[in-house]
Amino acid sequence: MKKKASAILLAFLLAQSLICAQIKPSATYKYASRDTCDLYLDVYNPAGQSEKPSVIFVFGGGFVGGERDGKGYLPWFEKLTEDGYRVISIDYRLGLKGAGKIGVKNIDLIYNAVEIGVEDLYDATTWLVQNSNELGIDPNALVVSGSSAGAIISLQAVWHIANRDAITERLPKDFEYAGAMSFAGAVFSRSGKVRYNNPPCPTLFLHGTADKVVTYKQISLFRNHFTGSKVLAKTYANNGYNYNILRYDGNGHTIASAFLQSYPEQLRFLETNVAGKEKRIVDALLKDPSIPKDKLLSTKQLYSNNEAPKKDTMKIAEPTAPTQPTEPSVTDQAYSPSTLIIFYDPEVGAEPLRKAINDYKAEVIYEYNNFNGFAISIPKGTNIEDAITYFNSVKGVLAVNRDAIYHLD
Repeated sequence: MKKKASAILLAFLLAQSLICAQIKPSATYKYASRDTCDLYLDVYNPAGQSEKPSVIFVFGGGFVGGERDGKGYLPWFEKLTEDGYRVISIDYRLGLKGAGKIGVKNIDLIYNAVEIGVEDLYDATTWLVQNSNELGIDPNALVVSGSSAGAIISLQAVWHIANRDAITERLPKDFEYAGAMSFAGAVFSRSGKVRYNNPPCPTLFLHGTADKVVTYKQISLFRNHFTGSKVLAKTYANNGYNYNILRYDGNGHTIASAFLQSYPEQLRFLETNVAGKEKRIVDALLKDPSIPKDKLLSTKQLYSNNEAPKKDTMKIAEPTAPTQPTEPSVTDQAYSPSTLIIFYDPEVGAEPLRKAINDYKAEVIYEYNNFNGFAISIPKGTNIEDAITYFNSVKGVLAVNRDAIYHLD
């Protein structure tokens, strides 16, 4: 059964990459230079003159890979340009490349990967606005879109703009995107539930209800919330924001690359909600037999070959200190047999817990600076429930949790 599902998924992905992918960029520009690399963007101009919005695209790849001109994207770019939309596909830094296995001990690195992606998107956007006359772009009609990791960056960028966060100072003053399209995306908040202080731009969410790579629902660990399309759409609905959500019943992460299958819905969103500035709300549960319901692709598979470097030179963003801890809630939990996440009272300090870890002959695998916690690995052969009981008895310990965020389900 697994072999059959794998064959179906492989055939689908191959089909995505082989469908008449002949389109070439009209021009390529360098929009920024970083310490590690230069960043470029490709512009695909529409056929003839067009007053329609331009679509910025952020590619997917789990923050470890991907390309702005990936073959699977080109048929979609071609469709958009044929219908009068300019496409701008951008580079961004891959913040998890070489990070190894991705779990709760990498939470700072994960957040940093999202945020540096947003920085790069904002700088590309600023470059486009500054050069809009030469490129023939309406700076007030830029739609941001993304697939998987790129969808996370896109939705995170929209969220920051709505809250006027400090990172948005990289953008022109009072800039807002005209719309957003997310192919299996989410928002990563370090400060509790995702809230919008101002209305976000019109947003199209596309997501498989069985996605095992980017959660369709929500994962929360203390004040860290990784919020998928289902919960984001509810927030939009409760606040009267302009949105469409297409929920693909039983589909997994292949929705991140189902550009052509959902194209009619995308086109209507662009023409009505964005260009037409109409508040047309759509909430649809779809069953599309042309899109395989993959159940095999997971974060474990995605990062299985993501080898960690000998030295970590990535600058990690400092996490936000939590307030009163609460029990974490994780969908479809998959626990590590030997890893515990322990949080302590900052007024008591870390020393009692550090001594207890040493006495228990456990290994510290990560210390959360300003987050008042440790990720530890208990000795082989130790019963994890006994370890939980032991560490719960240590002075100042607030919570002891098994590693339940390894699979972002």
